[in-house]
Amino acid sequence: MSKIPPVIFIPQGKALQAVRLINPVNFGPAVIKRFMEPSVPGLETFRSSPSLSFLLEHHSGRKLVFDLGIRKDYENYSPTIAKYIPTTNYEIEVAGNVADILQDDGVSLGDIEAVIWSHWHWDHIGDPSTFPATTDLVVGPGFKKAMLPGAPSNPESPILESDYE
Repeated sequence: MSKIPPVIFIPQGKALQAVRLINPVNFGPAVIKRFMEPSVPGLETFRSSPSLSFLLEHHSGRKLVFDLGIRKDYENYSPTIAKYIPTTNYEIEVAGNVADILQDDGVSLGDIEAVIWSHWHWDHIGDPSTFPATTDLVVGPGFKKAMLPGAPSNPESPILESDYE
């Protein structure tokens, strides 16, 4: 017997004027057990999985980008990640770096205050070096201690020094 889900009222917020979804990437087939457990019999893979980014616009004019998807030249990630990607057997289709997609849509990169990384996985970090040096990179607590320095100073790092310099 199934239950009817409760109706949830979420009041309209005033903090953001717009949230734009950017889907620069599709990759797959993605093995579901890499993403979630327990497994579902008969559903071992996603044929294709998006790697999403978001442009957040405040009514004051401030703009932030949340996650950068997969960089277009994914063979140029840090050595650790560049070696890992072929082992996934993913077919990766990258429409463009998020910076390119934003510019193609008329968004000036100089207007982007910061890029926020939800976490450091390769399908979220993209290529921050495609944004102006004035764009901040926002990371969570403990990130610097765990991840810095990036490659090439630390060849084992999953990120590049150019991602944050």
